[in-house]
Amino acid sequence: MQATRILLSIFPLTLVGVLAAERCALLWLGTDPASPLAWEVWLKMRAAFGRMWQTVETSIGGSISSHFLALLLIAAIVVLVAWSRRWRSYSFLSNHIALLVAVASFVMASQAKVSSLAAVPASSGNWAVTWIAQFSPVQLLLLCGGIASCVLCHLAVLKHLNERSAAVSLRVRMLQKNL
Repeated sequence: MQATRILLSIFPLTLVGVLAAERCALLWLGTDPASPLAWEVWLKMRAAFGRMWQTVETSIGGSISSHFLALLLIAAIVVLVAWSRRWRSYSFLSNHIALLVAVASFVMASQAKVSSLAAVPASSGNWAVTWIAQFSPVQLLLLCGGIASCVLCHLAVLKHLNERSAAVSLRVRMLQKNL
């Protein structure tokens, strides 16, 4: 039971950690702009999550401290979810939200453009989608981890519902014997 709770909170906390690492790389670059290693780390992290921060900055502010505060709040919420009474349902939601955030940030990072009705009509040999998402190995690893975490969430919820229905049917049988 405890292991399941911890296992189901690994992916959202990993995603929060990677987002915090990107912000830390930016701080490192600000303190030592001549370091080639700082530039390399920041550029690789920015490729995965940089566009997401540009989108989020309008709502949480542009300072790094507000970004870290938001990440700390999200991590606290994930930990509180893992230790709540209805942890299966909340873990289900937090894992799926984390997977959606990861996919959205990866798609934004690839600068995807999709053709629409307002665009020039596609020729007969072209697809309606004009891009192919190219993910880095780190992004693919995070996506695989997110999908595995979501599968585990589905299994945990289904197991809980099965146990609950078995308990309800046992109570009904006990009530029928008493009557």
